[in-house]
Amino acid sequence: MLKIVSLFIVLIFNPLTVTKSVISEKIMNKAEKQVKKQLKQVCKFEFFDAEINTENADNSNFYYLKTLQNEFIGIAVITYANGCLLGGCSIENRNQNRYEKFYILSVYNLQKELILVNILDYPGEHGYEISTKWWLRQFLGSIEKKHQYRQNIDALSGATVSSQTVVNEINTINSIIKRMDIN
Repeated sequence: MLKIVSLFIVLIFNPLTVTKSVISEKIMNKAEKQVKKQLKQVCKFEFFDAEINTENADNSNFYYLKTLQNEFIGIAVITYANGCLLGGCSIENRNQNRYEKFYILSVYNLQKELILVNILDYPGEHGYEISTKWWLRQFLGSIEKKHQYRQNIDALSGATVSSQTVVNEINTINSIIKRMDIN
């Protein structure tokens, strides 16, 4: 009996088989709403578990975007990212759990163009400027160019840490999407 229980625990809790981060229903609803607004249609998010999901993006979940008729139309990525530290950005960090966390939605069409970037949830008091549409629009289009903060991506006063995080996360996801065969 102990062997069966042990095997069950290994199968259920084995970190090699669990790659999907827990995304709350609230965050998924926000993502679905943003995609519906952008694409002007209701889409299904179908999680896919692939090797790329752990390659420099273990904080991201990848989804096939499909119409209600099950037609594949793109890929959505929800990333759980770090903002400022709790208590302020200038505090020295010794604990990973002290970051204010936020969610980034990235949506790619079949031509591997980034067509939507949205901050789904930003609970912090500082850095919320990264949620503005004008700033996020800088990332849209071809994923060939590497984004660089203060060079081809405008700096944001009061949101330095969060904006640099968005730049790094978008670059990471773009590099993964570039290598994917999505057709």
